[in-house]
Amino acid sequence: MNIKIVLNMFLLPNERRNIEFLTDELLITNKLGEVTGGSTFQKKNGEVYKCEIYIRLKDEASFDTFLELIKDVSFAKGSRVESSTRRVEIGDFEGLALYLNANDLSEDVYKNNNYDDVIAGLCDTLGEDGVFLGTNVIDKFFILYFYGKSYDTIKGKIMPLLKSNSLCEGYRLKQVC
Repeated sequence: MNIKIVLNMFLLPNERRNIEFLTDELLITNKLGEVTGGSTFQKKNGEVYKCEIYIRLKDEASFDTFLELIKDVSFAKGSRVESSTRRVEIGDFEGLALYLNANDLSEDVYKNNNYDDVIAGLCDTLGEDGVFLGTNVIDKFFILYFYGKSYDTIKGKIMPLLKSNSLCEGYRLKQVC
């Protein structure tokens, strides 16, 4: 039986593969099937808008068992598992996209600061309230994607760092799920 997980998450192929590998391990360990591939869907400007993970289950009875196994996995709201006859909504995480200016700040800002340090600081600030799951570069923006139980909590926790770091000047925030 072929099914797919449709992820309402903004993940580039390498980040999506991390979820594929974990899903495949879960399927194989429980003798339910295997991951057969995946896709990342992008808008014309290159921004990701969804991902899919393709799965072959050993039989139709494995569908409900698989749903039970992934019930505690943190997928974004709007994600789902689909077969040819069923569609089950999964996920309760909300997403935040942080758009950082990638080329219009002063040369000194880019020379004296590092995006990796910003990411590390944001992750430390979030603690258990959010997880960083990827990046993308679109037009003049370096985009960071965070997911957690509450968009408002993530936003509230990262605001002090955004306001104090010169590399974050002119940032934009967007709720993505």
